[in-house]
Amino acid sequence: MLLTAAAIAGAAVIGVLIVQQACAAGRAEVTVGALTTIDPIVAVVFGMVALGEGASAGAPVIAGMAVCGAVAALGVAALSRFQPPHSPRPHSSGGSHDHPSSSP
Repeated sequence: MLLTAAAIAGAAVIGVLIVQQACAAGRAEVTVGALTTIDPIVAVVFGMVALGEGASAGAPVIAGMAVCGAVAALGVAALSRFQPPHSPRPHSSGGSHDHPSSSP
């Protein structure tokens, strides 16, 4: 029981570090898409390995889950490579003297 709690705490710390690195390294759209795909895959693998869920599932079911996970991961990878360029934000200093209608 204590070993399980320590493993969960360790996984949580590692997960936080990975999420922080992902957010620091990439754009938010790519990071959220990747995490949305990776989280369920990790949860399914954890459930199968640590909790023994799906032990009665046959090879076709496991292969189907693997194919669906791979398609989701490849989709996120493809979307992350083909991003439209960011449009520049208009520069504003906050003062009304920069507005064209305020000049005489």
